Amino acid sequence: MLHLQGANANFACYTMSSQPRRLPVIRLSAVLPFVSYGQGILDGVVRHLNSTGVKWSLRPVSSESRFIKQEIDQWKPHGVFLEPDRAPQAAAQCVASGIPYVALLSGRRNEGNHPMTVSADNFAIGQMAAEYFLDRGYQHFAFAGNRDYDFSLEEQEGYEVCLRRKQRAVLNFVHSTPEFDHARPRIHYQEDLAAWIQELPKPVALFAANDWEALSIVQACASVDVDVPSEVSVLGMGNDRLGCHLCSPEISSIIIPYSQIGMDAAKSLMIQMADEAVPRIEHVHQQPSTVITRGSTKDYAVRDPLVRTGLDYMLANTEQPLKIYELLDRLRVSRPTLEAAFRDEFGHTPLVQFRKLRVERAKMLLVDTDLTNAEIAKASGFSSNVRFIEVFKQLVNTTPAAYRESFLSS
Repeated sequence: MLHLQGANANFACYTMSSQPRRLPVIRLSAVLPFVSYGQGILDGVVRHLNSTGVKWSLRPVSSESRFIKQEIDQWKPHGVFLEPDRAPQAAAQCVASGIPYVALLSGRRNEGNHPMTVSADNFAIGQMAAEYFLDRGYQHFAFAGNRDYDFSLEEQEGYEVCLRRKQRAVLNFVHSTPEFDHARPRIHYQEDLAAWIQELPKPVALFAANDWEALSIVQACASVDVDVPSEVSVLGMGNDRLGCHLCSPEISSIIIPYSQIGMDAAKSLMIQMADEAVPRIEHVHQQPSTVITRGSTKDYAVRDPLVRTGLDYMLANTEQPLKIYELLDRLRVSRPTLEAAFRDEFGHTPLVQFRKLRVERAKMLLVDTDLTNAEIAKASGFSSNVRFIEVFKQLVNTTPAAYRESFLSS
C-alpha cells in the first residue's frame, strides 16, 4: 500500500517544488468496459492525475475479462476505479485486500455498500427524460430497462415520479440481462420487446435506460412495422457514439458528463490514498447535461390539426431562414389564430417553437459534426452567426462554442 500520511487535499506532498528526490510512482487500476462511457471516465481520470504533478501508471482492465482478480493481484495497485454493477468481484477483492477504491455509476441504491461512489444522478436523468417528452406534447409514456442494474431502476423511478406529478401513467418493459439469461435468451427478449411495443397506445414516448436498450427498441419497432418516431418516440441515455448511429432514424440521447465523473473519482481516490488513516466517505452525483435530439424523437404529439400542419412544415424547413409570415401564408390563417393554437398546445408562440427547433438542430450538429459555428448557423436556418449565438445563449444559457467543448469533455 502507498502511505503518504499528512498530505493535504491539494496534494502538496506529490509536487516536485519542495522534494528534489525521486517521487513514487502510483499504480492504479480501472475495471471498466472498453466502450464510450468507460473511455470518457478514463479521460477524466487522466485529466485529474495530470493536474496533480503525480507520477502515475494506470492499468485498465475490461470488466468483461475473466481474469480481473489475477490482473489486480499481479499489478498490486494502490487504488482502483471500478463499476460494481459490472464487476462486483473487483469491489469484493478491494475490500478483502484493503485497497482504496471508488465505485463508479453505482447510484444512490449502492451508497451503503461502498465508502466512495461517483455516479450520474440517475433519478435526475429520468426526470429530464419525462420533462423532455412532456414538452413535446405526449400523453402516453413507456419505459424499457434492466432490473439487474441499479442505474436503470433509478432512472425508471425518476421518470415515473415526474410523470406521476402530471397524472401520467408509465407502461414498463423491465427485463433481466438477456445475454446471461439462459431461460430467456436474447432472441426471445427481442420477440417479447416487439410484442410489447405493438400493444402500446400510440403515439407513445418511450424512454430507454441506455442507448443500447434504445437501439433494441428501434430494431424491434422495425421488425413489426411500427414507425419511429411518429408512433413510438425513442430516447436513450449516455449518447454512445456508436450505439446512437447504428440505426435509422438515429437515436436521441441524454448526455452524461462522464469525463467529470472520472475527474471527481480521481480526486476522491487520491485524497484517500494520501491519508489512509482517515477513511473517506463521499458520494458524488453528477447532473445530466442535456438532450441531443436526433431522428428518433424528431416528432411531436400534438392534437390540433392546425398546429400539426404548422409544426410539420417547421420540421421540414428547420434549415431554411423561414419567416413567420411565410408560415402564415402557407397555412392561410391570421397570426393571432396561429399563436393562440400554439399557446394552447405548447404554452408559447410559433416563433418561439421555431427557434427551439433550430436550436435543437444546432445542438445535434455541434455534437455530431465538425462544422464551424457559421456553417451550423446556416444549416440551422439562422440569418447570421451573430443571431445564432444570440438565440442559442437565450435558450441554452451558454455559447455554441462552450456547449461543444462541454460535450467533447463529457
